[in-house]
Amino acid sequence: MNQNKIAKIFLSAAALVHFLNFLFAGQMSIWGYVIPPVLSLFVSILLGYLAYKLKL
Repeated sequence: MNQNKIAKIFLSAAALVHFLNFLFAGQMSIWGYVIPPVLSLFVSILLGYLAYKLKL
């Protein structure tokens, strides 16, 4: 596996987690900072776009 494919897998997984957080209206907490569901929607779109644009 090359590095771009590994990066694409991680970005896709992170986008999926953020999108699921938006769908289920959950709140993620990372080091005490709470990420609201609406921010998760924008982050999932951004990460999905970055994963899509990576060249294999």
